[in-house]
Amino acid sequence: MAASFIPYAHLSRLIALGAFNLETDALYAALVAATYTPSVAHTTWQSGSGPKDHEITPTGNYPTGGILLSGVVVNATQFVSNTWVWANLTHSFRTVVLYKLGSGGGLTNPLIGYCDFGSILTVTAKDFRVNIPAAGLIALTQNTV
Repeated sequence: MAASFIPYAHLSRLIALGAFNLETDALYAALVAATYTPSVAHTTWQSGSGPKDHEITPTGNYPTGGILLSGVVVNATQFVSNTWVWANLTHSFRTVVLYKLGSGGGLTNPLIGYCDFGSILTVTAKDFRVNIPAAGLIALTQNTV
């Protein structure tokens, strides 16, 4: 099932402030239940109506807070990482949320973006993978003046 990566509204501001080092910061991808209503206005993993309150129950191979991303590379035009894999997963969820563990731009655990699959996905004792497109998650552009 294909899903688009949607950045949270504050992401470009945080990047401009230097709040992220996307290649070295601890970036996590967490699975979130259908009870979460994604909003680009959410700012932190902890926010009251934000995604943390709706994270799936950490059981089996699913750790609290999701998985740490690996192979993150930022070049002049894109942000890419290795495929995100939750091994031998048994859960139901609708959204994957990407966030930074730690502080940045005056926020604690700032949100980066999310993939909403549009319906509840149920995985039973299978690896669940989010394949990152060759073009990357985020296209970076530079404006000339």
